Amino acid sequence: MISLGKLKDHLRGEEGLKLEAYKLPGEKYFTIGYGHYGPDVKKGMKISEEKAEKLLEKDIKDKLKLIDKSLPNFDTYTENLQKFVVDGFFRGDLSGSPKTLKLLNEGNFEEAAQEFLRNEEYNEAVVSGSGVASRMEDISEAIRNESNKDNLEAATMPTMETKR
Repeated sequence: MISLGKLKDHLRGEEGLKLEAYKLPGEKYFTIGYGHYGPDVKKGMKISEEKAEKLLEKDIKDKLKLIDKSLPNFDTYTENLQKFVVDGFFRGDLSGSPKTLKLLNEGNFEEAAQEFLRNEEYNEAVVSGSGVASRMEDISEAIRNESNKDNLEAATMPTMETKR
Protein backbone atom coordinates (compact mmCIF):
# COMPACT_ATOMS: atom_id res chain seq x y z
CA MET A 1 0.00 0.00 0.00
CA ILE A 2 1.28 3.44 -0.93
CA SER A 3 2.33 5.57 2.03
CA LEU A 4 0.36 8.53 3.31
CA GLY A 5 3.46 10.67 2.72
CA LYS A 6 3.57 9.82 -0.98
CA LEU A 7 -0.14 10.54 -1.34
CA LYS A 8 0.30 13.90 0.39
CA ASP A 9 3.25 14.80 -1.83
CA HIS A 10 1.27 13.94 -4.97
CA LEU A 11 -1.83 15.89 -3.94
CA ARG A 12 0.19 18.89 -2.77
CA GLY A 13 1.67 19.07 -6.27
CA GLU A 14 -1.68 18.63 -8.01
CA GLU A 15 -3.76 20.92 -5.81
CA GLY A 16 -1.37 23.68 -4.81
CA LEU A 17 -1.76 25.54 -1.53
CA LYS A 18 -4.33 28.30 -1.01
CA LEU A 19 -4.58 29.65 2.51
CA GLU A 20 -7.66 31.74 1.76
CA ALA A 21 -11.00 30.27 0.71
CA TYR A 22 -11.93 30.56 -2.96
CA LYS A 23 -14.87 29.45 -5.02
CA LEU A 24 -14.69 28.20 -8.59
CA PRO A 25 -17.48 29.00 -11.05
CA GLY A 26 -20.30 26.50 -10.79
CA GLU A 27 -19.14 25.12 -7.43
CA LYS A 28 -21.55 24.94 -4.51
CA TYR A 29 -18.91 25.31 -1.77
CA PHE A 30 -15.61 27.08 -1.22
CA THR A 31 -12.20 25.39 -1.34
CA ILE A 32 -9.15 26.03 0.87
CA GLY A 33 -5.75 24.52 1.65
CA TYR A 34 -4.76 21.65 -0.63
CA GLY A 35 -8.14 21.27 -2.32
CA HIS A 36 -10.24 20.88 0.83
CA TYR A 37 -13.81 21.46 -0.34
CA GLY A 38 -17.11 21.46 1.48
CA PRO A 39 -19.72 23.23 3.58
CA ASP A 40 -17.18 23.78 6.38
CA VAL A 41 -15.23 26.21 4.16
CA LYS A 42 -16.71 29.69 4.32
CA LYS A 43 -16.21 32.86 2.29
CA GLY A 44 -13.30 34.90 3.65
CA MET A 45 -11.93 31.98 5.67
CA LYS A 46 -8.16 31.86 6.17
CA ILE A 47 -6.06 29.01 7.54
CA SER A 48 -2.42 28.31 8.38
CA GLU A 49 -0.20 25.94 6.44
CA GLU A 50 -0.32 23.61 9.46
CA LYS A 51 -4.13 23.54 9.30
CA ALA A 52 -3.95 22.88 5.53
CA GLU A 53 -1.73 19.86 6.23
CA LYS A 54 -4.18 18.51 8.81
CA LEU A 55 -7.10 18.94 6.41
CA LEU A 56 -5.14 17.19 3.64
CA GLU A 57 -4.38 14.21 5.86
CA LYS A 58 -8.00 13.96 7.01
CA ASP A 59 -9.28 14.25 3.44
CA ILE A 60 -6.93 11.51 2.22
CA LYS A 61 -7.96 9.18 5.05
CA ASP A 62 -11.64 9.85 4.29
CA LYS A 63 -11.08 9.08 0.59
CA LEU A 64 -9.20 5.87 1.44
CA LYS A 65 -12.26 4.66 3.37
CA LEU A 66 -14.45 5.30 0.29
CA ILE A 67 -11.90 3.60 -1.95
CA ASP A 68 -11.83 0.51 0.30
CA LYS A 69 -15.60 0.18 -0.16
CA SER A 70 -15.56 0.90 -3.90
CA LEU A 71 -12.40 -0.94 -4.98
CA PRO A 72 -11.71 -4.02 -2.82
CA ASN A 73 -8.56 -4.82 -4.87
CA PHE A 74 -7.04 -1.36 -4.36
CA ASP A 75 -4.15 -2.75 -2.28
CA THR A 76 -3.11 -4.99 -5.20
CA TYR A 77 -2.68 -2.06 -7.59
CA THR A 78 0.75 -0.60 -8.27
CA GLU A 79 1.67 2.41 -6.15
CA ASN A 80 1.34 4.57 -9.24
CA LEU A 81 -2.27 3.55 -9.81
CA GLN A 82 -3.05 3.82 -6.09
CA LYS A 83 -1.77 7.40 -6.17
CA PHE A 84 -3.94 8.31 -9.15
CA VAL A 85 -7.02 6.50 -7.80
CA VAL A 86 -6.77 8.60 -4.63
CA ASP A 87 -6.32 11.67 -6.85
CA GLY A 88 -9.47 10.76 -8.79
CA PHE A 89 -11.47 10.25 -5.61
CA PHE A 90 -10.05 13.48 -4.19
CA ARG A 91 -11.37 15.42 -7.18
CA GLY A 92 -14.56 13.37 -7.25
CA ASP A 93 -14.38 12.43 -10.92
CA LEU A 94 -13.43 8.78 -10.36
CA SER A 95 -15.80 8.17 -7.46
CA GLY A 96 -18.55 9.69 -9.62
CA SER A 97 -18.04 7.17 -12.42
CA PRO A 98 -19.73 3.89 -11.42
CA LYS A 99 -19.01 2.26 -14.78
CA THR A 100 -15.27 3.01 -14.47
CA LEU A 101 -15.28 1.58 -10.94
CA LYS A 102 -17.06 -1.55 -12.17
CA LEU A 103 -14.47 -2.03 -14.91
CA LEU A 104 -11.63 -1.52 -12.43
CA ASN A 105 -13.15 -4.14 -10.13
CA GLU A 106 -13.31 -6.54 -13.07
CA GLY A 107 -9.62 -5.90 -13.81
CA ASN A 108 -10.52 -4.46 -17.22
CA PHE A 109 -8.03 -1.59 -17.04
CA GLU A 110 -7.89 -0.69 -20.73
CA GLU A 111 -11.66 -0.24 -20.99
CA ALA A 112 -11.76 1.53 -17.59
CA ALA A 113 -9.17 4.02 -18.84
CA GLN A 114 -11.30 4.79 -21.89
CA GLU A 115 -14.56 4.95 -19.92
CA PHE A 116 -13.07 7.36 -17.40
CA LEU A 117 -12.64 10.00 -20.13
CA ARG A 118 -16.14 9.47 -21.55
CA ASN A 119 -17.85 12.14 -19.51
CA GLU A 120 -19.10 15.67 -19.72
CA GLU A 121 -16.60 17.13 -17.24
CA TYR A 122 -13.66 15.88 -19.29
CA ASN A 123 -15.14 17.12 -22.58
CA GLU A 124 -15.84 20.56 -21.08
CA ALA A 125 -12.31 20.73 -19.66
CA VAL A 126 -10.82 19.94 -23.08
CA VAL A 127 -12.90 22.66 -24.75
CA SER A 128 -12.14 25.26 -22.06
CA GLY A 129 -8.43 24.39 -21.87
CA SER A 130 -8.75 23.72 -18.14
CA GLY A 131 -5.97 21.88 -16.32
CA VAL A 132 -8.61 19.38 -15.21
CA ALA A 133 -8.37 17.70 -18.64
CA SER A 134 -4.67 16.89 -18.31
CA ARG A 135 -5.16 15.70 -14.74
CA MET A 136 -7.94 13.34 -15.85
CA GLU A 137 -5.74 12.15 -18.74
CA ASP A 138 -2.99 11.34 -16.22
CA ILE A 139 -5.45 9.26 -14.19
CA SER A 140 -6.62 7.48 -17.33
CA GLU A 141 -3.03 6.74 -18.34
CA ALA A 142 -2.25 5.30 -14.89
CA ILE A 143 -5.27 3.02 -15.22
CA ARG A 144 -4.17 1.94 -18.72
CA ASN A 145 -0.62 1.25 -17.54
CA GLU A 146 -1.96 -1.09 -14.85
CA SER A 147 -2.97 -3.55 -17.58
CA ASN A 148 0.68 -3.70 -18.59
CA LYS A 149 2.10 -4.23 -15.10
CA ASP A 150 2.30 -8.03 -15.42
CA ASN A 151 4.17 -7.68 -18.71
CA LEU A 152 6.52 -5.09 -17.22
CA GLU A 153 7.20 -7.20 -14.13
CA ALA A 154 7.83 -10.30 -16.26
CA ALA A 155 10.19 -8.37 -18.50
CA THR A 156 12.28 -7.19 -15.54
CA MET A 157 12.37 -10.49 -13.63
CA PRO A 158 15.51 -12.53 -14.16
CA THR A 159 15.12 -15.79 -16.02
CA MET A 160 17.31 -18.87 -15.95
CA GLU A 161 18.97 -17.62 -19.12
CA THR A 162 19.86 -14.22 -17.65
CA LYS A 163 21.26 -15.79 -14.49
CA ARG A 164 23.91 -17.78 -16.41
